[in-house]
Amino acid sequence: MGRLLSMSDENRTPSGPGFRTTLWTVVRRAGDDQAQDVVRNGALEELCRTYWSPLYVWLRRDGHDPEQAKDLVQGLFVRLLEGKALSQVDAHRGRFRHYLLAALKNHVLNQRDHEHAARRGGGRTPVPLDMSDAEEGLPAVGVAAPDHAFEQEWARSLVRGVLADLERAEISRGRGEVFKALAPFLSSPPPPGALDRAGDLLSLRKSAVKVSLHRLRRRFAETIRSRIADTVETPDEAEDELQNLLAALSAKNE
Repeated sequence: MGRLLSMSDENRTPSGPGFRTTLWTVVRRAGDDQAQDVVRNGALEELCRTYWSPLYVWLRRDGHDPEQAKDLVQGLFVRLLEGKALSQVDAHRGRFRHYLLAALKNHVLNQRDHEHAARRGGGRTPVPLDMSDAEEGLPAVGVAAPDHAFEQEWARSLVRGVLADLERAEISRGRGEVFKALAPFLSSPPPPGALDRAGDLLSLRKSAVKVSLHRLRRRFAETIRSRIADTVETPDEAEDELQNLLAALSAKNE
């Protein structure tokens, strides 16, 4: 995947004064009482859907059982959506995931001081998160340190989200079968004969399959960069986050 994401300048994150307003920027501005709740909450909910899984994994590595982990994640999101924590955000904290992990650790300490507090945000679900398969694919608790596991799951979760977005886009274009056949080769070279078999399955020439794969890979890389850019505020941070993502994806459990 490293080679795929180290592409030409046409796929690089925008730089300079025109660097776009990010979701993280919108969320941070919510510390201002004048902020529009609907805008802030929409941005925060989108980020929460991306980050609940890494937070859950951190909690499991920290020794919490599945139900406790789900409760704590939802409780944290209630606090964020209510804006109480956002009003204390350090303008120089940088990356959203670093802020969010620090907020989770503080939330866990607060909950330990209030063991009988209402669970899952007092019965409210701030973001409709599907945690039904939260344990699926989760390595044995204790294999990796919590912070290390958080980094790995952050990277995997981001890639899963990008693949899901691409699949929906391709289905809407009537190319769902093409995506299904080529998705396994988006982050690594196809083995010998794989493109021939894909062509037979799709009734396409090998040259057409290669073109489709090239275009999918380009959109895959562009979408990953766009997702990363949503959670930082400068081009340099975006490039650094990309390298962190690649390192997390290649790291082994420790």
